[in-house]
Amino acid sequence: MAKKYRGIVLMSPLAREYADWWSVWYDLLSARQALHDRNFIPNKPSNMYGRRAMWDGAVVAYCRGFKPGRQSALLGPLLNSLTPLQRARHDEALHWRDKHIAHRVDKKLEHVAVTAMVDADGQVVEVQGSVTTTMMPPESAILEFAKVVDLLKDLVWEKRLVPLEADLKQEYEIHGVVPPTG
Repeated sequence: MAKKYRGIVLMSPLAREYADWWSVWYDLLSARQALHDRNFIPNKPSNMYGRRAMWDGAVVAYCRGFKPGRQSALLGPLLNSLTPLQRARHDEALHWRDKHIAHRVDKKLEHVAVTAMVDADGQVVEVQGSVTTTMMPPESAILEFAKVVDLLKDLVWEKRLVPLEADLKQEYEIHGVVPPTG
């Protein structure tokens, strides 16, 4: 006969720390999954927006752990584990997020032009806009970035979540938790 378990929500400071790290790990897992799934979208012109959307989603999820917010930028100290090339890919992802995905401000990544179509008399007949954008970094850079995401995801699991889980088990054994009534 299989054991039956029941869930008890833990509310201690240690549990909140675990929750923050779990959220960061989940964001890294989401980023990695988006990069993985992107590989199954054929690299052809008709798919460029879908592939770009997967890249954008991966970068946004990845960057959450480095930007102030609910998780208080927890991943920063783990950057010491990166090689110089991995750090460059990390920095590039932050740049893409801050200067192109979230805010279109890097003129090297996107240029918008306005053109007036005029007739023989010099009268403006139509105004057109055009956008020249960099869709995403080279494939080789994206593959290297995926390795960075994997490394940090694994570090969060091994160096933060596993030890915190052990601490939470010990905390529960020492202090116990009163299940809600009703």
